[in-house]
Amino acid sequence: MAHPPSGRIRRTAPVNSGVMGWVYRVCFDRPIRTAAPRQHWPRHYTGWTEHEVTSRMAAHEDGTGSRLFALAAEQGIGWKVVATEYGDRNRERQMKQRSASRSCPRCRAERQAGTSAKPLLLTESAA
Repeated sequence: MAHPPSGRIRRTAPVNSGVMGWVYRVCFDRPIRTAAPRQHWPRHYTGWTEHEVTSRMAAHEDGTGSRLFALAAEQGIGWKVVATEYGDRNRERQMKQRSASRSCPRCRAERQAGTSAKPLLLTESAA
């Protein structure tokens, strides 16, 4: 594997390589508690894979994927793939620059129904 200037091993195709794959968007059941201020807790994840989306989701589930999925598992937060699209890393970048909650069909339906998920306070329980 090639080593980029950062010294980290590159695990995916570079942005302008033209390699096609699948861009996917995941919506979490509720925002994931992170070290960031509460208003910045993520509820969506956009990723790209050269292989099948199902195999990438399996990697996220078994802990070899994104750290965000590990945090979601630790906090007992479920998730659902809400969009997939054939494209390259440039398309992934474009999707990441747009508001995920505005384009998420699951969040849109919740907004229309008035049942938007709100993050739990640190003193609240999930009961």
